[in-house]
Amino acid sequence: MGGRVHKNIISQVQGPGGMPVFALEHASGYRLSVSEHGAQVLSWIHPSERELLFLSPQAVFEAGKAIRGGIPIVFPQFGKGALPSHGFARTKKWKVVRQQVREDGPVSIGFRLQSDFSTEQVWPHQFAVELDVELSETLLVVLKVFNTGSQPFSFNSALHTYFAVGDVERCAVLGLRGADFVDFLTGRARGKEDATELRIREPMDRVYLRSPECLSIQDRDRLCTFKITKEGFSDTVVWNPGASGSAALPDLGDGDWRTMLCVESGNVESTITVLPGEAHASAQILRAEVEE
Repeated sequence: MGGRVHKNIISQVQGPGGMPVFALEHASGYRLSVSEHGAQVLSWIHPSERELLFLSPQAVFEAGKAIRGGIPIVFPQFGKGALPSHGFARTKKWKVVRQQVREDGPVSIGFRLQSDFSTEQVWPHQFAVELDVELSETLLVVLKVFNTGSQPFSFNSALHTYFAVGDVERCAVLGLRGADFVDFLTGRARGKEDATELRIREPMDRVYLRSPECLSIQDRDRLCTFKITKEGFSDTVVWNPGASGSAALPDLGDGDWRTMLCVESGNVESTITVLPGEAHASAQILRAEVEE
């Protein structure tokens, strides 16, 4: 039986807007691309050639701008506040500090962002953030925050993952039953999830507090199940803007809300404090089970 032979490879290519992008390929047939801009994973492709992450056709690829889709890094602020929305990490250029290609095993790349004059003007702390992306039959993303200064600091963080789905209304998130949540669309009203299968029938923006380490998304339209495992992240965000919210976002097409679902591992309501000389690590492991 013929077909392409896959090898463990990392190559640098020119991405949208001329941005440097690194393409990772694993012997299993999985492929991935990640940009220096924001150290943001833009694409994760199944061996069947199915794209597993949503990237908006109207995404903006410009210095200083956030890219709509993939896995943006939220740091050091979640949502709106004193800093730009979701912080500044996703709009900065990161430095590649590690690349590892082993004949047997995962393919990985590491990025680093350090505090400088521009960050200290808006967030007066000395820090370094490292992101490691490891591709095999799974996708592992590890976020490490280092305090390189002399004073403690606190932060929020998340991996704002946009999953590509066939029709969000035919999807269900499993594993959240019994979890307390904060609903951002109803003035931060609190509730407890009573559904075994959380269905997305209308705009949703919730933070599930102290959520389980393992969740899944069932996409009945594309016959795909995503398995999500988190470590070092306390919360889970479930977000879809719906038709009304999508229309208000200039970098999202009117109908794109149907083909995306954000299930984000994060420390959103729970703030992390790091002492001088110390670090905090968090991770997310993704697995896709696709029915051929």
